[in-house]
Amino acid sequence: MSRLEKNPAWLKQAISLGTDFKIDRSRLFIHNARNLISLTLLLCTIGSLLCLGVWLDPWLHILVASPFLGMAFMGLLFLVLHEGSHSMYLVSKDRKRTKKLNRLFGSTIGALAGIN
Repeated sequence: MSRLEKNPAWLKQAISLGTDFKIDRSRLFIHNARNLISLTLLLCTIGSLLCLGVWLDPWLHILVASPFLGMAFMGLLFLVLHEGSHSMYLVSKDRKRTKKLNRLFGSTIGALAGIN
Protein backbone atom coordinates (compact mmCIF):
# COMPACT_ATOMS: atom_id res chain seq x y z
CA MET A 1 0.00 0.00 0.00
CA SER A 2 1.53 3.31 -1.06
CA ARG A 3 1.62 6.37 1.15
CA LEU A 4 -1.01 8.15 -0.96
CA GLU A 5 -3.42 5.22 -0.73
CA LYS A 6 -3.42 5.51 3.07
CA ASN A 7 -4.50 9.16 2.89
CA PRO A 8 -8.16 10.17 2.85
CA ALA A 9 -9.91 11.32 -0.32
CA TRP A 10 -9.98 14.99 0.71
CA LEU A 11 -6.19 14.99 0.93
CA LYS A 12 -5.84 13.54 -2.55
CA GLN A 13 -8.23 16.22 -3.84
CA ALA A 14 -6.27 18.99 -2.08
CA ILE A 15 -3.02 17.75 -3.61
CA SER A 16 -4.51 17.62 -7.10
CA LEU A 17 -5.95 21.13 -6.73
CA GLY A 18 -2.57 22.45 -5.54
CA THR A 19 -0.73 21.26 -8.63
CA ASP A 20 -2.17 24.20 -10.57
CA PHE A 21 -0.13 26.56 -8.41
CA LYS A 22 3.23 24.88 -8.76
CA ILE A 23 5.95 27.26 -9.86
CA ASP A 24 6.97 25.17 -12.87
CA ARG A 25 3.55 25.84 -14.41
CA SER A 26 3.61 29.60 -13.99
CA ARG A 27 5.50 32.02 -16.19
CA LEU A 28 8.93 32.55 -14.72
CA PHE A 29 9.29 36.15 -15.87
CA ILE A 30 6.01 37.17 -14.18
CA HIS A 31 7.00 35.39 -10.97
CA ASN A 32 10.43 37.06 -10.86
CA ALA A 33 9.08 40.49 -11.81
CA ARG A 34 6.42 40.31 -9.09
CA ASN A 35 8.99 39.40 -6.45
CA LEU A 36 11.50 42.06 -7.54
CA ILE A 37 8.79 44.75 -7.62
CA SER A 38 7.67 43.69 -4.14
CA LEU A 39 11.26 43.90 -2.90
CA THR A 40 11.64 47.36 -4.41
CA LEU A 41 8.40 48.56 -2.80
CA LEU A 42 9.42 47.19 0.59
CA LEU A 43 12.82 48.89 0.39
CA CYS A 44 11.22 52.19 -0.70
CA THR A 45 8.76 51.92 2.18
CA ILE A 46 11.58 51.39 4.67
CA GLY A 47 13.59 54.27 3.22
CA SER A 48 10.57 56.60 3.24
CA LEU A 49 9.71 55.75 6.82
CA LEU A 50 13.29 56.36 7.92
CA CYS A 51 13.42 59.69 6.06
CA LEU A 52 10.17 60.72 7.71
CA GLY A 53 12.19 61.13 10.90
CA VAL A 54 13.81 64.26 9.50
CA TRP A 55 10.52 66.14 9.58
CA LEU A 56 8.77 64.60 12.56
CA ASP A 57 9.43 65.02 16.26
CA PRO A 58 11.43 61.96 17.42
CA TRP A 59 8.72 60.71 19.78
CA LEU A 60 6.06 61.02 17.10
CA HIS A 61 8.31 59.33 14.57
CA ILE A 62 8.87 56.38 16.90
CA LEU A 63 5.15 56.02 17.48
CA VAL A 64 4.21 56.31 13.81
CA ALA A 65 7.07 54.55 12.03
CA SER A 66 7.81 51.65 14.39
CA PRO A 67 4.88 49.39 13.54
CA PHE A 68 5.22 50.01 9.82
CA LEU A 69 8.98 49.46 9.86
CA GLY A 70 8.43 46.22 11.75
CA MET A 71 5.92 45.03 9.16
CA ALA A 72 8.19 46.04 6.29
CA PHE A 73 11.21 44.25 7.77
CA MET A 74 9.12 41.13 8.40
CA GLY A 75 7.94 41.38 4.81
CA LEU A 76 11.56 41.34 3.68
CA LEU A 77 12.28 38.30 5.79
CA PHE A 78 9.24 36.41 4.58
CA LEU A 79 9.50 37.37 0.95
CA VAL A 80 13.23 37.18 0.31
CA LEU A 81 14.81 35.08 3.04
CA HIS A 82 12.07 32.49 3.43
CA GLU A 83 11.34 32.08 -0.27
CA GLY A 84 15.06 32.17 -1.06
CA SER A 85 15.71 29.34 1.39
CA HIS A 86 13.32 27.22 -0.67
CA SER A 87 14.89 28.47 -3.94
CA MET A 88 11.55 30.05 -4.81
CA TYR A 89 12.29 33.79 -4.65
CA LEU A 90 13.78 34.05 -8.12
CA VAL A 91 13.41 31.10 -10.44
CA SER A 92 14.83 30.09 -13.79
CA LYS A 93 14.96 26.95 -15.87
CA ASP A 94 18.59 26.47 -14.86
CA ARG A 95 18.66 25.03 -11.32
CA LYS A 96 22.22 26.23 -10.62
CA ARG A 97 21.37 29.81 -11.55
CA THR A 98 18.20 29.66 -9.44
CA LYS A 99 20.20 28.47 -6.43
CA LYS A 100 22.87 31.16 -6.86
CA LEU A 101 20.34 33.97 -7.25
CA ASN A 102 18.32 32.87 -4.22
CA ARG A 103 21.46 32.54 -2.11
CA LEU A 104 22.64 35.99 -3.17
CA PHE A 105 19.37 37.73 -2.33
CA GLY A 106 18.68 35.61 0.75
CA SER A 107 22.18 36.09 2.17
CA THR A 108 22.03 39.84 1.61
CA ILE A 109 18.73 40.25 3.43
CA GLY A 110 19.83 37.74 6.06
CA ALA A 111 23.01 39.71 6.73
CA LEU A 112 21.00 42.93 7.17
CA ALA A 113 18.79 41.13 9.71
CA GLY A 114 21.70 39.40 11.43
CA ILE A 115 20.54 35.95 10.32
CA ASN A 116 22.97 33.42 8.88
